[in-house]
Amino acid sequence: MLMSQQSKLKITVLLLLILTMASTGCWFKKPSESKVGQEEFETGTVIDVSDKSGQEVTVKIGDVIYLKLEGESKSGFQWQVISPTSESSLILKDHKVVGIDDPNVLGGKFTDEWWLKVQEAGETQLQFSYVMPTKPLEAKKSFELKVISQ
Repeated sequence: MLMSQQSKLKITVLLLLILTMASTGCWFKKPSESKVGQEEFETGTVIDVSDKSGQEVTVKIGDVIYLKLEGESKSGFQWQVISPTSESSLILKDHKVVGIDDPNVLGGKFTDEWWLKVQEAGETQLQFSYVMPTKPLEAKKSFELKVISQ
């Protein structure tokens, strides 16, 4: 059976695409399990700790800890970092607040999201309080987590 000129062209383009992908190392990659939302980090696994308040989590150097906390947009309350306040085995990679400026975005709620990369072995206590900025000692709710990095 003879192939049409258009079919030959399609096959040639497909072969060129495959060869280009193979030679540049962009071959089909297994989807990363280290994604949360749109974020992807260079090493490690993203570990969602959003529902682990009062618990302990063990992580590896290179992992990224993801924490998402919710609040009421119109309340005037916001999430405040209590600890760590200085050096720890974690560094802040990213922080996003969604819905606090526009209460209609999330139905009157807002989310406060943190991505913390594990840099070295150690223990760190993560503590966050949901407070009115003018009364930081009167927390409405809190989040606490002991992070053990190996």
